[in-house]
Amino acid sequence: MAGIGGVFRNSHGEILHIFSESIGINSNNVAELQALLSGLVIAKKHGWSALVLEGDSLIIINTIKKLINDTSLGKLSQHWRLDWLKEQLRDLLKDFAVIQSNHIRISGNKLADKLSNHEVESSNQTLDIS
Repeated sequence: MAGIGGVFRNSHGEILHIFSESIGINSNNVAELQALLSGLVIAKKHGWSALVLEGDSLIIINTIKKLINDTSLGKLSQHWRLDWLKEQLRDLLKDFAVIQSNHIRISGNKLADKLSNHEVESSNQTLDIS
């Protein structure tokens, strides 16, 4: 089982929104991309158009940069599920004025990691708090 989670903070580091949900049996790359997609949908719903995306997966951060710059994704796009998510992300990213993506160490991503693990351990009880 895989779970996803994310955290929205303002420029002062204060938490604005957290989310987590179960996504069934999936790979870590699918989970990372699904978390990004869910986060972008939430950001769009709240009207947040300037984002700094941070994640501990360098593959996913590089994927975001390639999607923003509309360049080839190489080996990541060879899996049909990743290809489908990639296309959804490419379309959704166009709705944001400014997007910056940064790779961070896993120690800087502890809350999102705990949220994703919460879903795996909590029998699919979705968490969404604003």
